[in-house]
Amino acid sequence: MKNIFLSLVCLLSLVLCPGTSQAEKVTTDYYTVDMPDSWQKLQENLSNSISIYVYATKSRDCVVTTVIGNNGGADLETITSCFAQQYKSRKKPVVKNNMGTFSFKDTENEDGYAYITTQDALYMVVTASGNLRKARSFIKEFQSDDYKDLIPYL
Repeated sequence: MKNIFLSLVCLLSLVLCPGTSQAEKVTTDYYTVDMPDSWQKLQENLSNSISIYVYATKSRDCVVTTVIGNNGGADLETITSCFAQQYKSRKKPVVKNNMGTFSFKDTENEDGYAYITTQDALYMVVTASGNLRKARSFIKEFQSDDYKDLIPYL
């Protein structure tokens, strides 16, 4: 009886202990991500034509944003060039293996990097700024069954 009680107490402490919190699963229309405990979703803006999601580490040393919209018939090279111009990329964007990329400086002069993908009539721009290593690790957690080509491969 004592062992059963002790086992129950141990099990409850594992379930209720704040130090063992599990990652939150964020589900969008286009992807899911198991968000680590050190990350949070800051913003979600959805309209008929564009979906924007903003994530950041709780320490604010890294921000990842996804923008998904209709490509209006534009190809990956055109979309990548347009966003590189908008973000004032200092180097020419690269389009290779069905993914566009470019670097930029964010509003706080932090290094940033963008990944652009397309699938059917959609495009997705994923931007990362701050700690790019953390950002890439977070982006690698993105998954999708229906929109696999939108997920950047890193």
